[in-house]
Amino acid sequence: MPHYTIFQRSDAHCVTSLVCAPSLGEAMATYYVQQSQSAERLEDGSIRIGDSYTQCGKITYTHPLECIESMEKADGWNGNSWEIQEVRGNPWDKEFAEIHVSADPDDVKTYIEVCRPFFRKAFPNSRARAFVWYLKAGALVAFHRRKDARRRWPIEVMARYLLPWDLMPWEEPGQVQPWQGTYDDILAQMAV
Repeated sequence: MPHYTIFQRSDAHCVTSLVCAPSLGEAMATYYVQQSQSAERLEDGSIRIGDSYTQCGKITYTHPLECIESMEKADGWNGNSWEIQEVRGNPWDKEFAEIHVSADPDDVKTYIEVCRPFFRKAFPNSRARAFVWYLKAGALVAFHRRKDARRRWPIEVMARYLLPWDLMPWEEPGQVQPWQGTYDDILAQMAV
């Protein structure tokens, strides 16, 4: 069964977790339920976060990626980040192995800056925050806002843009591509 490392950086500390799960989505769900004292996995696979954490009523996420985006990735301001990678090969018997290399914060900032003018054309008055997923085809930038301005969670993804690796440095019009897809599409294309 695959193992995944999850790296979480906050303004206070960094944590690396190791999760054993049959798939990337299951690893995300297992991580969130295990690390949160108020989360539970429901029979249909959704994740419910209890009121003790959100302080705004129970929230149910129908997909593990929806939960991670709302509860972890959307907190990416102030240097915070959340990343997942599959542990490749068999590092357990080696004297030394790099098993997780985190994203460069300057790269993340650049990807968001490249996409922001395209986002502003579609949403001229929005000051939405953004986060990045790494797909096999390129960096996927997601702009989001709170569904309810009075509450921190859940979020609504307003738009996603793909920056294809093979078109770097994205200086020509049309190289930043609006992206449509499901959470399952993101998981299937994620570069972990």
